Amino acid sequence: MEKSLIKYWLSKNNMSQKELAKKLGINENTLSLKINGSLSTTTKDALKICKILHIDNLEERAKIFLN
Repeated sequence: MEKSLIKYWLSKNNMSQKELAKKLGINENTLSLKINGSLSTTTKDALKICKILHIDNLEERAKIFLN
C-alpha cells in the first residue's frame, strides 16, 4: 500500500488511521502494518478502504495498492 497516498486520503476525509481501522473491523496495529507494507492487504480490504475513503478513480486505486 502506498503510505503517502493513504495518508492523503485519510486527511482529505478528516479521518484517522484509528477510525479507518474501526470501520474496517480490524485492529489499528494491523492497519498500520498493512499501510507500511509489512502485512499484505486483501482485495476485499482494499475495496473496503476505497469505499470508506471515497476513492472512486481506478487510476488512484492502482497507485495506492499496486506499488
